[in-house]
Amino acid sequence: MLQCMRHVEDKRTAPQDKKAKRQKLVRTNPSDAALQASQLHTEGYVVYRDAVRVPKALVKAIENDKSLYSTPIFNHEIEDADKRLRLQCPAERYGEFAPLKKQLVELLKKEHHVDNRKAAAWKIVESKAGCAVQPAHCDLRVDAVRGLSDAELPLFVLVALYESQLHVWPNSIRLLTDVDRTVYLEPIKRQTLELHPGDVVVCRVDLVHAGAAYEEFNARLHGFLDSKSRKAPSEADRDKNYIVKREDPRLARVILE
Repeated sequence: MLQCMRHVEDKRTAPQDKKAKRQKLVRTNPSDAALQASQLHTEGYVVYRDAVRVPKALVKAIENDKSLYSTPIFNHEIEDADKRLRLQCPAERYGEFAPLKKQLVELLKKEHHVDNRKAAAWKIVESKAGCAVQPAHCDLRVDAVRGLSDAELPLFVLVALYESQLHVWPNSIRLLTDVDRTVYLEPIKRQTLELHPGDVVVCRVDLVHAGAAYEEFNARLHGFLDSKSRKAPSEADRDKNYIVKREDPRLARVILE
């Protein structure tokens, strides 16, 4: 049975500790829509373990792709092109993506909290060897999410194609549009999700998070779930991240990196 889990720690997992750490994850029944929705709209994310089967052919195609089609993502302001180590390209570039997309459509359709949403902008995000950790950020800026209800707020999806990590700040949602509330909050510590190939993470776009550093090549699948009742964000909006330290010192005070 597919399991939905919630992480509770913030440390890299040593190989000998992986089994023990997975036992510390809180298991929930993925068919319990109310529980999932509660977690998604309180902590800001839900993790589905072993939710899809990653096609080996897709991983091989990504590894063998030596083209220059991928473009810098997030670190595009770095002047030295050799140091732009986080790249992305449309997932549809690879024909081998089709069977994985089909699995994701079936998974997300089955989950009640994404029934009224449509998947968009699937990208393969690559990290070359030596790629640095991202700063804490949200995937959309304030003007793109202001006034949206929980049902209308876009979500993003991350699928691990390799052993991967995602840093998250639980319960950091809604601060993007209500920064004044930070005066009442205790600092939020970063937690690290250890992801294995086939794990799927669904997050609100206002969740503060950060991509991990990688010493070796790594790739993930990233996409958005947009509300069918609202106009979808433009590609330009999707490329504008809200970087916590750059935007507002009040938010930076409670987001401990």
